[in-house]
Amino acid sequence: MSYQIAVVLQMLLSAISVLFSRKIALSTKGVFFGIGTLSYLAIGVMGYVYASIAHGSPIISMPEGVNWLLLAVVGFGVPISWLIHYKLLTFVGASNATIISTINVVATATIGIIVLGEPMTTTLMTGGALVIVGVVLSLGIKTDTTRRKQASVYTKIALIVSGSIIFSVAMFVEKSMIDQMGMWNYAAFGWGMQAVGAFLLCVIFGRRELKKMTLPVITKGLGLGFITSLAGLPFAYALSVGNLSNTILASSGRTAIVVVFAAVLFRERNNLGMRIAAFVAVVIGTWLLLR
Repeated sequence: MSYQIAVVLQMLLSAISVLFSRKIALSTKGVFFGIGTLSYLAIGVMGYVYASIAHGSPIISMPEGVNWLLLAVVGFGVPISWLIHYKLLTFVGASNATIISTINVVATATIGIIVLGEPMTTTLMTGGALVIVGVVLSLGIKTDTTRRKQASVYTKIALIVSGSIIFSVAMFVEKSMIDQMGMWNYAAFGWGMQAVGAFLLCVIFGRRELKKMTLPVITKGLGLGFITSLAGLPFAYALSVGNLSNTILASSGRTAIVVVFAAVLFRERNNLGMRIAAFVAVVIGTWLLLR
């Protein structure tokens, strides 16, 4: 499979995952950490299944030494950044949350520039600025006209900033671990540690949700995890054969897919002019970043 095909597959599958997350957020109330735990439990199990199939055996090489510490960073960082994004979905809707989360891409690319020594060009700076403009425009858009969950601009900004920092660090560590361990060993242990991290977060913060864990909720959470695991495969492969900045920037192309389908499926069409302006800014910015 070529790098380009892997990125396109990841864009399509991650867009489906975001849309399904939004559907769950609309239909499932009061099960925030529970959904995350169920989702990452499925991801962890599927990671081991995928790795076992690829190896042709359930016996997989164990990580050593400091790798366990790095896996723990990813194990907590990825679920936390996902939970922040899921919370944003309830405040701003699927299309807006996807546009806003593009700032995670800029933060990750910045780490690539600072830590990996990748060049900072005028094109890169212009593209990043346009992405941020799209994010700022999205902050002022209500989720829709009938399904509103209020949050202040300060709350949204806090979620965006904290989510981008955690996500970018986790992606940097994930890239390092894939390079060290290989894609399949990382899928087995890296995704497994994410399941452990999500479970511990639920134990600490989400125990009150246990009484709301009905069969439909469990089914939705596990289903979301399965879809996300499918999106994770081409993403991990792209990271294994490409560099961090290019891969994370290319994956942001899912924005266009989510915006289009959210308008159709969830009728997120209010403030259409501002939505279009934010979308155009992000698309142009992303195109410049990928040149």
